[in-house]
Amino acid sequence: MQKKIVGILICIFFVISIFSFATNAKISYIQEKNHQQKLNELIFLNNPPYIPSNPDPANESVNVNITTNLSWTGGDPDPDDTVTYNIFFGTDPNPPIAVIVHYGETYDPGKLNYDTQYYWKIDAYDGTTATDGPIWTFHTKDGAPPYVPSNPDPANESVNVNITTNLSWTGGDPDPDDTVTYNIFFGTDPNPPIAVIVHYGETYDPGKLNYDTQYYWKIDAYDGTTATDGPIWTFHTKDGAPPYVPSNPDPANESVNVNITTNLSWTGGDPDPDDTVTYNIFFGTDPNPPNVETNYTDTTYNPSGLTYNTQYYWRIDAWDDYNYSTTGPIWMFHTKEGAPPYVPSNPDPANESTNIHITTNLSWTGGDPDDDPVKYDIYFGTDPNPPNVETNYTDTTYNPSRLTYNTQYYWRIDAWDDYNYSTTGPIWTFTTTSSNNPPNKPSRPSGPTNGRTFTSYTYSSSTTDPDGDELYYMFDWDDGRLPEWIGPIDSGQDIIVTHTWTAQGTYNIKVRAMDEHGSESEWSDPLSISMPKNKAVAKNKAKGVFQADLGLGNEGDAKISLNGQYRTFGSFRIFGGTGNLTGTDKTGRFQGLSTRSYFIIQTAVNSQIINIVGKYTSYNEEEQTFNGICRGLTGRIRGTTGWITGSFS
Repeated sequence: MQKKIVGILICIFFVISIFSFATNAKISYIQEKNHQQKLNELIFLNNPPYIPSNPDPANESVNVNITTNLSWTGGDPDPDDTVTYNIFFGTDPNPPIAVIVHYGETYDPGKLNYDTQYYWKIDAYDGTTATDGPIWTFHTKDGAPPYVPSNPDPANESVNVNITTNLSWTGGDPDPDDTVTYNIFFGTDPNPPIAVIVHYGETYDPGKLNYDTQYYWKIDAYDGTTATDGPIWTFHTKDGAPPYVPSNPDPANESVNVNITTNLSWTGGDPDPDDTVTYNIFFGTDPNPPNVETNYTDTTYNPSGLTYNTQYYWRIDAWDDYNYSTTGPIWMFHTKEGAPPYVPSNPDPANESTNIHITTNLSWTGGDPDDDPVKYDIYFGTDPNPPNVETNYTDTTYNPSRLTYNTQYYWRIDAWDDYNYSTTGPIWTFTTTSSNNPPNKPSRPSGPTNGRTFTSYTYSSSTTDPDGDELYYMFDWDDGRLPEWIGPIDSGQDIIVTHTWTAQGTYNIKVRAMDEHGSESEWSDPLSISMPKNKAVAKNKAKGVFQADLGLGNEGDAKISLNGQYRTFGSFRIFGGTGNLTGTDKTGRFQGLSTRSYFIIQTAVNSQIINIVGKYTSYNEEEQTFNGICRGLTGRIRGTTGWITGSFS
């Protein structure tokens, strides 16, 4: 019985649930249908734009300005609609389309014509529906012609007008929006020809006019629609005057002792300040001098080529650009007498001097009283009457090249100026030193006495040469590297150098000097330096450093260049050296540009084998390739003129 009751209850619950679900579904469907109906009503409920109204210019208005803009009132009942306008405009009662899709409620039709009937219409569109506007009309005002040109400058019938005057007048137009242009008529004919068509502005430059001439001119005005003819005006230019008579000659007339490098100058000009004056120059030794320059524009002239003790004559004629001319008077002057060059003096080496260095130069004091250019004939040799070795020599210092020890030389200098005045100098003599003396022993090197490997230290030393020769220095760093000569350096001047040691130990530094003739000094006293430990060469924990030196076999060889790639199966990095070196892990490029170049490679472990592969460019520019395995080895590379050394510390 209980089971039967439970079953009946379950059936009742199931029926109630189905009825509830169906009722809710029906309500939801009704709500959705009502929403869609309202949405459809919203979609199709669109209002057309308002009919365009309130035209400006007002419909059938007259005397409208030709620069007016069109405006109207538009819009749409639906505030969210965007309204655009099609504009119809023209002189036809059924005006043509002027603009399609115009935004805004104003329109500029451009400059209109005077006394013209215009028609226009505005159609509005909101993206869905359109509204046609009515046709409106207006009439523009009548146009006025330009004013008659007036107030001429120069004034009508004026006289004594400057030949550089400009023409000006008063013009304009009663309609302020009109642009007025002018046709200019100008000339010497009472009915002047056209000079300029379409001229803007109320001034005109006719260019430079003629003296004593009657001119006629007329201005016609045009505003783009109508024209106004102006009256004919006239004026007369002033009479012209010839140039001034040339005066104030320099050199002054009949002057004497005039320098042969003098310039001629005078005072010229013209009473009419706007005239351009040119000059014809007459110059020479004849009392009626010939013409040497025509249309000369300056008042200073260089006659050049004057000679001493000579009478010269000259005249200046002046012309302006209207062919008025003035003939000047004839002037004269007399040049001074010439003097020969000074006798050469102050010989160096001094006369009869001894112990003269074999590389000495000869020098002397020359010159000329007239400041004339001077040239010299040089006589030099071991004969008391020395032979000529140079002619027309322009300097006062002469290099006779390398002389001979313990020899007496004779020399003489003769001087000539540009006018063939000459002076013969005395014979001087000197004797060279008996032999070359080697430099004195250099001072003991000065610098640090202890330090760290792979750190650069600076040292200095100096000495003198008994003969005053320039010196070369060689430092022996006691580390197995071949020393090299550094210089030249003046006698007595300090030599300052730097050096880096790559291994621990104690080193004795010494230096010697060599003069420019190859004579060498003895070695200096040594300076000891101790290298107790290596300097850390990188922040990571490197175990070893590899260094390779690039050098040449003897002092006379040219410089070398090494370019190549360096690789290893282990890990290393090029991090220092000379010759524009760059490097990254496992690869790097090196270029050595001196006879002592090197690169430093940091390795990960001691005694690592580094395989170097690259190209070696020798002094004769022939490329040589090489392969080498360096492990504390020193050896010459076959087929090259240099070598590579390697060491670990």
